[in-house]
Amino acid sequence: MSGKVDVNKELSANAMKVLEKRYLKKDAKGLMVETPEELFWRVAKNIAKADSYYGKNETDVKKTEEKFFNMMARLTPRAAPPEMPMVYGSTSGFLKSPCRITPAKLNAPPIANPKMIRGRRIPKRIL
Repeated sequence: MSGKVDVNKELSANAMKVLEKRYLKKDAKGLMVETPEELFWRVAKNIAKADSYYGKNETDVKKTEEKFFNMMARLTPRAAPPEMPMVYGSTSGFLKSPCRITPAKLNAPPIANPKMIRGRRIPKRIL
C-alpha cells in the first residue's frame, strides 16, 4: 500500500526517535521491522476495522482506512490526544487507552479545620 503523502518528509527527527522507541514493531533482537508508513497503515486498518462491525462494506472500510492514514501522515491535528491513534494500533491485540487526570470541580464547601473529620478531632498518632 502506498499513500499519497511521504511520511518521512512530514516527520521531524524527534518524531522519528519517538516512533522508533515506542511504536514501531521490533524483532526479538530489538531491530526495527516496520517503517513509519507501515505503522500508520497498521493503525489506520485497526481504526477502520470498526466500520465493518457496524455494517459497512469492504469498500467503505478501505475509504476510512485511507482517510485515517492521510490524516496521520499529514499530521492533521485531531480533537483526541495525539497518542490515541497509536494505542488503537497496538500489536498486542488489546485496546489500550491513555489515562488523563483532570482537576475535579467539587461543589463541597472547603474544610474549615483540616485536623477535624466529621466534627471530631483527629488523634496526633494518625497525623
